[in-house]
Amino acid sequence: MLKEIASSLRWTVKLSKRLLSIYPHGIATAVVLSLLAQLALIASLLLPLKIVMIMSSGKIPSLLPSSLTSFGEQPLILGISVLAIGAFLFNNIANSFIERIATKGSIKLQATTNKLTLFESQDTIVKNAILRVSAVWASAIFFSMGLIILSQLYSLLAWVAIGFILLCLGFYTLIWERSSTLRHAVESKFGQHINMLGSIGFLVAFVAIVIDFMIRDIPSFLSILLSIILSRQILSQFATAIIGAHYLTTQQHKLKALAFDNHVLQPTVKKTTNTAWAFLENPEQRKALCRYIAECIKSSVELDELKWLDTGINNILHFTLITNDKECYLIKVFDKNKSAKARHEATLLLDPPKGLPSPPMIDAGSLNSFNIHIFDTSDYQLIEETIIQSHIQQLQKTLERVEPNEELVAQYQRSRPMLWDRIDERMLDRAFSIARNKEMLAIRKFKAHQATLKETMKSAPIVISKPLSSLEILYQSKTGNTVAINWTDWRIEPYLGESVGPKNEYLATYSVNSKQSTNKEIKTTLVNKYSQLEISLLRQKYNMALRIVCEIVDEQNFHI
Repeated sequence: MLKEIASSLRWTVKLSKRLLSIYPHGIATAVVLSLLAQLALIASLLLPLKIVMIMSSGKIPSLLPSSLTSFGEQPLILGISVLAIGAFLFNNIANSFIERIATKGSIKLQATTNKLTLFESQDTIVKNAILRVSAVWASAIFFSMGLIILSQLYSLLAWVAIGFILLCLGFYTLIWERSSTLRHAVESKFGQHINMLGSIGFLVAFVAIVIDFMIRDIPSFLSILLSIILSRQILSQFATAIIGAHYLTTQQHKLKALAFDNHVLQPTVKKTTNTAWAFLENPEQRKALCRYIAECIKSSVELDELKWLDTGINNILHFTLITNDKECYLIKVFDKNKSAKARHEATLLLDPPKGLPSPPMIDAGSLNSFNIHIFDTSDYQLIEETIIQSHIQQLQKTLERVEPNEELVAQYQRSRPMLWDRIDERMLDRAFSIARNKEMLAIRKFKAHQATLKETMKSAPIVISKPLSSLEILYQSKTGNTVAINWTDWRIEPYLGESVGPKNEYLATYSVNSKQSTNKEIKTTLVNKYSQLEISLLRQKYNMALRIVCEIVDEQNFHI
């Protein structure tokens, strides 16, 4: 952690020098105004307390100069009240001026470097950087001045504040070195964590005062009151400086590209323990994975036996394994942010419908919160990319012949919207906004009869589907059947239309047993058009969507 702190400080100083060289007067003014705004905020908090003390005691404190006490109690209370309100207003006005300086500085910096637009919201990032730089330096100055004043008012609290900061530094250095899980937890909510430490530090200072009171004599009430408020502000400003420096560090690659002539914007990979790569880059985790697989397949597994499989799928790692007994397996390791997809796939494959084109899944577990799926591919052979397209057609025909069981369909419909529920008023209103008179009328008819359309589609056969593309990873069984290995996006949908091929017994049986009088071909056409309508609306192809709406309305002969 000490290396990260040193690196963050160096970067903050480097960026500050760069900003000062481009906009010296503005940056200096922003720092001074930030410091004065902090002092004004403290004054706006302290002065009302002073008024309450005068009002409750009926006496003017002796620490006030005689020139002020000569005015009397009520004029003094009025004057302090005006001063408190003025301090509060100054704080807000100063912050407003700092915002303007930061905006002007952002424009000036980008004009000076004269670079292309590098990314979205770069004006905001530069502006925020200037605000953070001014806040960091103002907080650092306040922290130093505050410690000096606190050491004069109540030296114990100054040492308590320094000791608390050093204790936190040692504790978090230990976390950074020993526990990646705790480190990630801190990094994910860094700002909240540092602010919480500031509050804890204030409680520690309060406890120190109580203990000091029990052991020995303590300073006067006013000194203690000022010391408590000052210690709270010291820790608060220290937290502000840390959070500001952390923000500048997280945006370092963007700010370097924007502010420095010899830097360009490079793609970066965010370091996180959520990724499967971070999981596998740890030698102990890799050994744990081998032990986990060995336990599932009842055979020893060495690390070098896991062979990488190119899939083109992000955040899901695929490995093949051939054991000493010549048995073959496919292992999938999911990123933590893909755990929902992993569970969705496992729901289908652990108890698959009869005939589902997938190799048998023998395990769907997890290791250190990373989902792991293991398939038995001993009776299958990987299909080469060059001949994938013809096998995709075969896979599609096979899927049309798979009958999902009633429990799976009911569970799916309780969890996810079906096709007839996915086109809502909001989507249609967007198309309506560009429609002409005839198309407007068609949309009105479509909306008026949407409930009827839904009921018609609900009586259509239900099938399992999945997105298929030329990048699909497929296996072929010894009997020539094509199977897919990725089912993270499977869906249950109404039947869109039968492919060319052998007679589909499932769909034929469904048609015969259906209690609905609607013709099967009419249902299929409607479902197909409804699916095309959804795709057109999602892709913002509103002219095509309007044509489809008109076709549906004409075919159904709707009136309003």
